[in-house]
Parts: sequence; structure tokens; C-alpha cells
Amino acid sequence: MKDNRLFYTKPASIWEEALPMGNGKLGMMVFGCVEEERVQFNEESIWSGWETDNNDDPATLEHLDEMRNLIFEGKYTEADALCEKYLVCRNKNRDRGAAYGSHQTAGDLYITVPNVSDKGYKRELFLDEGRAEVNFEGLKREYFISYNYNTAVIKVTGDVEQAKVRFERENAWITYNNNEITVVGYLPLKFAVYVRYEIKDGAMYIYVTSATNYKTDEDPEKVCDATLKKAMAAGYEELLRDTKAYFADMLGRVNIAFPESGSKADVPTDERIANPENDIGLVELYFNFGRYLLLGSSRGKLPANLQGLWNKDYDAPWGCDYHININIQMNYWFAEAVNCPELIEPFFNLIKMIADKGQATAKNVYNCPGWVAHYTTTPWGYTSLGAHPVFGEV
Repeated sequence: MKDNRLFYTKPASIWEEALPMGNGKLGMMVFGCVEEERVQFNEESIWSGWETDNNDDPATLEHLDEMRNLIFEGKYTEADALCEKYLVCRNKNRDRGAAYGSHQTAGDLYITVPNVSDKGYKRELFLDEGRAEVNFEGLKREYFISYNYNTAVIKVTGDVEQAKVRFERENAWITYNNNEITVVGYLPLKFAVYVRYEIKDGAMYIYVTSATNYKTDEDPEKVCDATLKKAMAAGYEELLRDTKAYFADMLGRVNIAFPESGSKADVPTDERIANPENDIGLVELYFNFGRYLLLGSSRGKLPANLQGLWNKDYDAPWGCDYHININIQMNYWFAEAVNCPELIEPFFNLIKMIADKGQATAKNVYNCPGWVAHYTTTPWGYTSLGAHPVFGEV
């Protein structure tokens, strides 16, 4: 790949400008700030809400024939009024705060190194290596997330003796113990984030992982502890080699190239996007970035959601859920065409779950055999109608 790098000459000023990184289960957004770096983390299954079978409203089936007959009679205003009342789920506020829930951020890691200058600033994301770098006078940061070790790694090189690390997350217990930060919370699903760091040979090494008890009896704290022990025992260089090989394999299966691809690779990406004329390499970069994003958000238990798995919020837009009317299909349109069939497996697993859950909804709502789901679902296989018929659910 000739155009395989995102490149910027300034830090991200908003979340959407940060560099997305992921291993299909964990995600992080790298802001590349100068004196105090911010890295926002995600884990695929940190969801509020819970599993429930009490979403179908019995009144829907009771009034189904009445709604149909009004439509057949051309009485659309009357039909619409009745649909708004009865062609909905039991809990009309299911999108916010109730059992339906929302995907949530795992929290934010801050790394402070005082007395630095932004001279010579550069922020880069190397797609085919799964690696990012931030460089400026006297300091270098390197970032990646290992798939096989399920650990995010940050290396800070420079005057790091006075460096400080902290973590922020609402509604969680955050504990600092020597060179370890533990974060534990309940949504009611239990989640944990573990951070461990060390300074050696003039560099700071930071290791981060996260886990939940989604569809498992394993304690997330014990999982995080074991994960970091294994990763740190393997060491930074092994995790970096493993990550580079993983991304090279997955993204090296398909290649496209155009005449003059790479001719503007040293122009900052934001400038290229603002001036796309005569920049055929931007098409190649866009193609490579799309594959990179799916690889970063679809190798775990759950498929890519509305934002892949990158989400800064506690109550995300549209719950950061799975829109099964078209959005999730669009995530996977190209997966097999680029020879990455492994990435579709979480999507197929979701389909199997809603096919099972949807049998009850088909019976409860339409008195029909088979199964049905409407336009959104969750990690627990929500199949019921939504809060309003305007969402195009039937």
C-alpha cells in the first residue's frame, strides 16, 4: 500500500479528529496533545441496559387488525394515530436509560509530561502496521493495540521521570496503587479497566486492557489482571512485532494502486481532504482506511456498531447500537470482497441471537410463526418494535 498513512501537524481539537485504533475488541482514540495527552478508550461490550423479554406490548396484537383495516380503507390519518399508540414497544423510552441501554466509553487516560515544546509536531497513523506515533521536540509517543494479547500499549520516550498518569471515568471506582490504576463499575453489567505502567531505559511503557462479564462467568478484574501479566511478561517488542504482523497479514490480502498513488503522501491528511482534486491516492487511502476500521472493530464477541466501537459518550447518539435496517449491513458489504471473512463472524453471531429471540416477538406482536426483528437491536438481541412507527420498523 502506497497511501496507508494518516498524517497531521497538530493535535486533535475535538474527539472526531483523534486517531482511531482498535483490535476488534478494544479501541482507543489518540488525541496527540502536547503537554497532557488524552487517550479515550472503549471496550466492545461496555453497555448499560440488560437482557429482558418484556419489550413486546400485548396491545399491538390486540389492535393489529384494526390498524390494517384502516390502512386498507384509505383512512391513513386514523391509521397513523392508532399506529403511534399501538405499533410500538412496551417501554416507549427504551432508547434512553432503561433496559435497552447504550454503548459507553471505558474512560480517558491522561499522560502528563511537563516542560515540553510543540516544535516539529507530527501525528501519524500507519494503517498497515496498526500503529500510531506522535512526535515533537524532545518527546515521542508510540501507540498500538495487540489483538493476540488484547492489550493497548503506549510508549513515551523522552524526559519521562516527572511523567504522571491518571484515568477518568464516571460512575466507577478508580484506585491508584503504585504503578497501577484499576477501574471497576456496574451498569449493571460489570466492567473493569486496568492500567499498568513502568519506566525503564529512558521510556515509559503503559499497558491497558478492559473486560466485562458480558455472556461469561469470568470476573472482569481477574481477566484484566491475567491479560496484563501475560502481555507485560511478553514485553513491548514482542507485542509490537505481533501487532505489525497481524495488521500486515489482514490488510495485505488485497491491494489497489493507481497511477501517482503516494505522490501526496507527505501532505497532511486534513489538507488533502480539503483539496481532493488531482489526488487519486486519496481514493486508495480511503479504501485502506475503511478496511482498517472494520478490522479494528469486529474481531470480538460483538459486531461493529454504529460507530465501530469508538464512542466517547455514556448516552451515545442512537445508543451507538446496531441498526439492522441498513447500517450494520453497510459495515460488512466489503468484508469478503477484501478477503477478510473472519470479520463477519460477530455479525453472523448477532443474527443467530436475534433469530432465536425474534420467535417470541413474531408470536407476541403478529401471531405468526418464524421470527422477526425490527430496525434496531442490542448485545442482548432486542427484537421488539421501537418507540415510534416513524422509524420505519414494519
